[in-house]
Amino acid sequence: MATHNMATHNMAMHPADCEQFPASDTLTGMHFIAQPEVAEIGAHPHWMIHLTAEEGASLSSCFAQIPARGYQADPAAVTELDKYGCPKIAGTQVEEFEAISAEAVSKANPELIFKIRSLLHEHGVVVLRNIDYGATAPTNSTRCMHESSNPEAMIAGVNRLLGGNLVAYSEELTYSHPLFHDIRPTPQGREGSNGSGKEPMTMHMDMSYHSDRPDLLYLACIEEGPDKTVTTPFVRSKDLYDALSQDQIKLLSDPGNWVLTVPQSLGGDAVLMPVLEGTPENPVFNMRPHVGSMTARPGCPEAASALAHLVFLMDQMEQHTIHQQRGDLVIMDNLAVLHRRSTFTACLCNWNGCQGGKHRQLLRAYGKIGEVPGDRLYHHHGRVVVRSRL
Repeated sequence: MATHNMATHNMAMHPADCEQFPASDTLTGMHFIAQPEVAEIGAHPHWMIHLTAEEGASLSSCFAQIPARGYQADPAAVTELDKYGCPKIAGTQVEEFEAISAEAVSKANPELIFKIRSLLHEHGVVVLRNIDYGATAPTNSTRCMHESSNPEAMIAGVNRLLGGNLVAYSEELTYSHPLFHDIRPTPQGREGSNGSGKEPMTMHMDMSYHSDRPDLLYLACIEEGPDKTVTTPFVRSKDLYDALSQDQIKLLSDPGNWVLTVPQSLGGDAVLMPVLEGTPENPVFNMRPHVGSMTARPGCPEAASALAHLVFLMDQMEQHTIHQQRGDLVIMDNLAVLHRRSTFTACLCNWNGCQGGKHRQLLRAYGKIGEVPGDRLYHHHGRVVVRSRL
């Protein structure tokens, strides 16, 4: 099975070869330092597209022609298992859903995709605001069963028009659907939420340890939640790279300097990969979201110092932050932008019979540009394991 990724062809290069990396084709080709901007309600940062009521209604009208959960034969189909014991995804059904969703987006707003592409190229992030997601399910155990097709169709349509294909990863199958993940705060973080929201989440790239990590990240806000201050800070990788010294760049680019571990759901093995790869114009930081998953090898104090400085820069340079409200869709160039989630206050019901289901809830999906598996599912991270837990 042949696959393509925007950055993996630059993997495992020696620091001396840093300037000889082949050109990357990430969506973000230009970066610049901008003044701090916060996407609060009513604000219009440069990287936000605020849809009018008419534009939102037009999208909703076109999405109404798309069957809910049209990306699978029926809601029960996800219970079928493939030869790996993973939920089976009907590739042809996904293809059809993407095609009709893309047609709906183009029909409703022909200029929208050009605006999205332009802002992604310039900033690495786009926020669409005022999307009508229709009749969505409350945050409970029967998630991703919305009566409306709008959230999934909006993601699938935009992703297809950007040249992407929806993809899934075996380690993410604990969520409500392989392709569409409902993210909500739960005790002990059983759904990728970092527990109650009080635990730290560092700047990261989604699926950074994976050789076929996604090119595009989508976060649709289904429910804002009770905390009106929780944010999604982000920083452009090019800005971080330009703030590093050449010595630090060499240290971060050498895979032999690091102990980078995959998630515990995959065994927690250490894999061979650098913290930094890519090109000077399009650098890629393979940052993991949790403290302890990236450490310098024992006896490499210079590497540890370089990583500490990178973390310091992330804290100083996260100039932009997004507060998501219902009807938002955040789109990120996953290879060009790092992001995190701030701490937040969970619903006071403590997940026990919340009246109205008003927990914070996001719908996440991944897009990959180029050839993908026929069933859209990646089963292995594809990295060289240098130290096993077993």
